[in-house]
Amino acid sequence: MRIYFFLLAILFLATTVTRLLLLVISAEPALTVKILADIAFFALCLLACHGLAFGRRYFSPSFWVWPGRLTLILGGLHVLLALSTLDESASPFWPIDLGMAVVIYGLFATPAILYANELKTGATSASSP
Repeated sequence: MRIYFFLLAILFLATTVTRLLLLVISAEPALTVKILADIAFFALCLLACHGLAFGRRYFSPSFWVWPGRLTLILGGLHVLLALSTLDESASPFWPIDLGMAVVIYGLFATPAILYANELKTGATSASSP
């Protein structure tokens, strides 16, 4: 999981830089909120991956139920936004671009979901005799 954390950290830096550049270029309020939410939830998922990889505990187990789920929901919203703004002049490779975006959301959401499960099972096994 440590290698996954380091690879996810590199992906986080790349996606953050890309989204911040998009934020500078675009001034749409809805897109601004989505970009900031992406960065925030990706950072939380990276923190969960760090906790999972290095055995650290951040926040309570009940906190970690939502970041992974909300990241997946943001991925779904990204797909809906991309499909609703698609026009005739779109690249013929738009399905590949959209699929890569979905994979990125899944890569970030997975450690948060696993971390929540790990904390939940750890708390359950610690309380049982």
